[in-house]
Amino acid sequence: MKKKKGIKKIILIIFIVWLFMVITDFTMAMTCHRPLFCINLTPNEHYEKFVGLGYSFDIIDNSKEFFKIDAYKGYLLGQEVCGNYMD
Repeated sequence: MKKKKGIKKIILIIFIVWLFMVITDFTMAMTCHRPLFCINLTPNEHYEKFVGLGYSFDIIDNSKEFFKIDAYKGYLLGQEVCGNYMD
């Protein structure tokens, strides 16, 4: 019984950490900043694809500032959930 409680606590802690990462990255993208906990898979001059654990962002950057972005689309488990540009 104690093993099951320990496993449940570990799963809960992992879920809370993942949720913190997702909320932080989506908030940063919505405020026109690059995600913090994602990896950039396509280092291009104007288009970038950032991938996290179960979520990703397509980012368009025409500005010359390092942290600022112009437009984004956010995906959670492969489904588009937010964005501020049209294809």
